[in-house]
Amino acid sequence: MHVDEYRELNDLIVAGRYPEALALLAELDAMGRKADRRVLRSLVRVLLVHLIKRAEAGRSTRSWDRSIANARDEIRDENARETGGTYFSRAELEDLVRSSWAWSVRNAAVEVARGRYTTRELEQRVAREAILAEALALIAGDAAPGD
Repeated sequence: MHVDEYRELNDLIVAGRYPEALALLAELDAMGRKADRRVLRSLVRVLLVHLIKRAEAGRSTRSWDRSIANARDEIRDENARETGGTYFSRAELEDLVRSSWAWSVRNAAVEVARGRYTTRELEQRVAREAILAEALALIAGDAAPGD
């Protein structure tokens, strides 16, 4: 929230204009959730790219494992409320993971086997649902990398 919004919120409350203050709070909350979702989407994409690369190769590297663990940890940190619980529910995280698939497989195709596969070919080489389930388990706290 910016200084202007704080001032406006303060002015509305002082003036007793509570419905307008509540509307401003709702707008600010929506803006914050959108920004949080954008951050999480970026981190989920990194996670998925590495999971896709690992799945296609049928093996892992220490670098991929570290990238997967780092992405998992950052996602969990961003989603954790300081007072306990999370900002985004498991269902919301699942939606975020699923909606990130197309971008992730497109970008993984450039990296896998030095770009040898098209996006479509890469999708046929990996188990999409298994990767999505692993990503969700990792970020929801159900698994550690490689589980």
